[in-house]
Amino acid sequence: ELAEITTEIAEATKRVMARGLRHPTVFELITALGFIYFKRTACDIVVLEVGLGGRLDATNVIDAPEVAVITNIGFDHMEELGDTLEKIAGEKAGIIKPNCRVVLYSQEKCVEDVIAAVCREKGASLAFADSSLAKVRSLTLDGLEFDYKGYQGLRSSLLGLYQVKNAVTAITTAEELIKKGYAITEQNIRDGLATAHWPGRLELLRREPVVIVDGAHNPQGAEALLESLNALFPGRKINFVIGVLADKDYSTTLGMTVPHAKCFYTVTPPNKRALSSDKLAEEIKKHGDVPVYSYDSIPEAIDAVLASVAPDEVVCIFGSLYQVGDVRSYFGRDTF
Repeated sequence: ELAEITTEIAEATKRVMARGLRHPTVFELITALGFIYFKRTACDIVVLEVGLGGRLDATNVIDAPEVAVITNIGFDHMEELGDTLEKIAGEKAGIIKPNCRVVLYSQEKCVEDVIAAVCREKGASLAFADSSLAKVRSLTLDGLEFDYKGYQGLRSSLLGLYQVKNAVTAITTAEELIKKGYAITEQNIRDGLATAHWPGRLELLRREPVVIVDGAHNPQGAEALLESLNALFPGRKINFVIGVLADKDYSTTLGMTVPHAKCFYTVTPPNKRALSSDKLAEEIKKHGDVPVYSYDSIPEAIDAVLASVAPDEVVCIFGSLYQVGDVRSYFGRDTF
């Protein structure tokens, strides 16, 4: 099916270019492929995530969605989206269509004000996913348990305190769909949270020693990662394996991470935009006196860290999503 639709898109691309228009980007081609596949398989509902921003994103050619969900907004892709949270929020708000329902992850007030203003302008309803109403009961390597409004003892196998905020956003979205007539029960919501699996996001790969892989690749992601590591392993220093892309704000990320580190093992992610492991090691040394070792490949770095840590220590591999696949393969997690 993939090959068949790709062939059709290739023919369509030739027609587009014959009219003097530019060649579609890879993301635009994949978006078109997805739309065709969803249509042919008669999907009941599609979770359609924008690629970058929202207002001008290829996914935003759709009519009003059942629910427009805006999650946590931070500083990323600033060259395209703007250099302030308000500007970035304005681009994200482009997915809000007249008279649609909107769910907003609770966040900076300046962002909430922008989204609320666009909702008023478009006549869209706005529901806040208020995570302050959630109370965490426990957080362990087996997942978390929390209460939220009338839901008691909700469970998630996902690690990370921020997953409570994500769960509240998902619950609020489900509630908005219920208002539209969707047959979603409380048990459906509980089952969805309990069985959700997110490869590469604070994913536990091994217990002795503890090995966690995470795709955090900017300061905002690193902040969430460190908060969760502190909750899971209070007062413990972490052995970090890290690889980054050269166009990310890795200096700020390192400044946040060094105080929590016992040791660093640097790698070069498999991407042409990657920062070399040697240059990354040099940057880490500017932020503090923590041992740093540089390796050419991810397997070499993991071999080294596993050979040097005790069974009761913690290893966290993060910095770029592009290295997650190699990390998971190392630990025999080739499938999702």
